[in-house]
Amino acid sequence: MQQQSNDMRKTLTPEALLAAAVILLASGCGGSGSGSGASAVTNGRQLYVSAAAPAGGDGSSANPFNTLAAVEQAAAAGDTIVVMAVPANSAPLDGGIALKPNQKLIGQAAGTGMLAQITNRSARLNSGDAVTLAPGAEVAGLAIVKPYRGGIYGLDVPGVSIHDNDVSGHNTSCNLGFIIPTDVIPTNIPHLTVPFPVPLPNGWAGIMVDADQGSGSISIQNNTVHDAPCADGIDVRLKGSAVYQADIGGNTVFNLKQGPILNGFLSVLAIGMQTRDTSKLTATLDNNTEHDIGSNNFTPEEADSEGVFANVVNASTITAEVDNNNFYHGIGGFSANGMEMPVMGQGGTAIMHISNSSFTDVPGDVLEVLALGTDGNLQLTLDNVTASRATGGAPLEVLAGLVASTNVGDCLSVNSSGSGNAMTLTMTGSTLSNCYHNGVTFASNTASGAPPGKLISFDIENSHISANQGYGLHLLNLAPLTQLTGKVANTSFSGNRDINIGFDNQGGSAGTVELDFGGGSQNSPGGNCIVGGGKGGVSSNGYDASLKNNWWGNPAGPTAAMASAQHATLDDAPALSAAPSACQ
Repeated sequence: MQQQSNDMRKTLTPEALLAAAVILLASGCGGSGSGSGASAVTNGRQLYVSAAAPAGGDGSSANPFNTLAAVEQAAAAGDTIVVMAVPANSAPLDGGIALKPNQKLIGQAAGTGMLAQITNRSARLNSGDAVTLAPGAEVAGLAIVKPYRGGIYGLDVPGVSIHDNDVSGHNTSCNLGFIIPTDVIPTNIPHLTVPFPVPLPNGWAGIMVDADQGSGSISIQNNTVHDAPCADGIDVRLKGSAVYQADIGGNTVFNLKQGPILNGFLSVLAIGMQTRDTSKLTATLDNNTEHDIGSNNFTPEEADSEGVFANVVNASTITAEVDNNNFYHGIGGFSANGMEMPVMGQGGTAIMHISNSSFTDVPGDVLEVLALGTDGNLQLTLDNVTASRATGGAPLEVLAGLVASTNVGDCLSVNSSGSGNAMTLTMTGSTLSNCYHNGVTFASNTASGAPPGKLISFDIENSHISANQGYGLHLLNLAPLTQLTGKVANTSFSGNRDINIGFDNQGGSAGTVELDFGGGSQNSPGGNCIVGGGKGGVSSNGYDASLKNNWWGNPAGPTAAMASAQHATLDDAPALSAAPSACQ
C-alpha cells in the first residue's frame, strides 16, 4: 500500500469550450492564482503545442511545438501554454506535463469534433499524471483521456484553478489513492463496538489536490470526471498543519467503479475530502452532480461507493457548505451511501451544512454521520434536502442489520460509537422517505467500561419523515450518555411501516434528557402530524417525552395503542382538534 505522506497526491460542452476561448483571449499573460508560495506574475509569453504539428516548432501559433515535453521545457513561470485542438479521433499529446508556478495550461476552443486532448500513458514521467500542478497554476478546457494515474494532480499548490476540463478513463494502472483509515463498526448491542481491522483504499482520483503544510485556496469548477474502472472522481486531502479553502462547484462525476477487491480496493468516492493531524479544510460544494458511482463486480460485498465523503481523522477539521447537490444511483453493497461524514481517532471536528439538495437511490444509508472515534464534534444541518430510496436488502446488509446500527438502509443515520462524542442534527424543510429501514436513526454506544458519550441533540422542523419500512424516527441509546436533547415541530410522521416515533433506552442515561415534540422544555409548539404508523404512533422504553399539541388522526388524541410507554411517561394532552399544515 502506498504511503499517504508522499502519495497524497464534461465530454466538453460548447459552453465549456467557449469559456476556455474567452479565458484565452482575455488573458494572454499572467497567472490567475495566488496564495502562500505563489507570487504574482503580470507578464508572460503564450506558447502553443499541437498533436498535429510537425517536429521542430518554435511554440508560436503558426509553428507550435508537437510534444508536451518540448513546451514544458520552453515555458517559464507565468507563461500561458495553449494546447491546440485537433480532431477528436486523433492521438492525444502524451507524456504529461509538469507546470511551473503561475503558468496557465489552456485548451484551445474549436468547432465540433475538435478537442484539446492530452494524456500520460506511463509512470515514466510525472508518476503517470497528465498534469502536475504548481502554485498559482490554472488548467482549463482540456480533454484528458486515459492517463496512467491521475488527470490533474498537485501537492502543496495554493492558488490553483482547475475548471472546464473533461477527465475520463483515468488511473488505467489502478494505483492506490485516497485511503480511509481503520475504524469500528457501530452495533445495536449495548457496550459492543467491533473493530474494522483494515483501511479502505480507493483508486487514484481524476482530479486530486493534496497539502501537508502552509495555507491557501484552490478552485475546482465545472469539470466532468467520468467512466473510470478503478478511480475516484475529485479528491482533496490535507494533513500535517495545512489550512486550505476549497471551492468545488459545477462539477459532474459519473460512471466510476471500485477497483478489484482482490487488488485491495474497498471504496470509491465521487467527491472525497479528508483531513488528518491538525489540518483544517473549509470547503464549498455548489451545484455538483454525482451519479452511477460504484459497481457490482464482485459478491457478496460489492462496492462501498460514496457520493460526497468527508473524513476527519484525529484533531483535524472539515467545515463544508453543500448547496444544490444532486446525487443519484449509488451502486454496490450495504455500505454504499449518498453522503458520509465519518470522524475517526480523537478530537476531530466535522461540520456540514447541506441545502437545496437531493440524495436518492442507494443500497446503504442515504446520509450518514458517524462518530467512530472519541471526543469528536459532529454537526449536520439539512435545509430543504431530500434523502430517499435507500434500497437495502443486500445479503450482507440483511446479516449486518442483526447487529449493526448503521448501513442498514436508513434515509439518515446519526451514529456514535465512542466516548465523549457530541452529535448535533438541525433539519428544516426536508424529506426522509421511502427507505428500506428507518427515516432517521440516532444511536449512541460505547465500549464496556468506557466513559459515556457526550451529546446527542436534534432540532427538526417543517419536515416530512414518511413511508419508510422501519421507524420514522428511532432513538436508540445503548450506553450512558451525558445529554440527550430533542426538539421536533410542525413535522409529519406518516405511513412508516413500523412505529412512527420510537425512543429506546437500553444503556441508561447519566445526565439530562429533554425530548420535546410539543409543549416541553425546548419550546416546541408541536403541530406535528403523527398518523398511520403500521405498529403505532409513538413508543417509548425508558424516556419521558412531551407530545402536546399534535395531531393523531382524530380530535380525541392518541389511543393507548398509538402512544405507548414502558418505564416512561408520554405527555400528549392536549391534542390538536384538526390536522395541522404538517399533514398536507
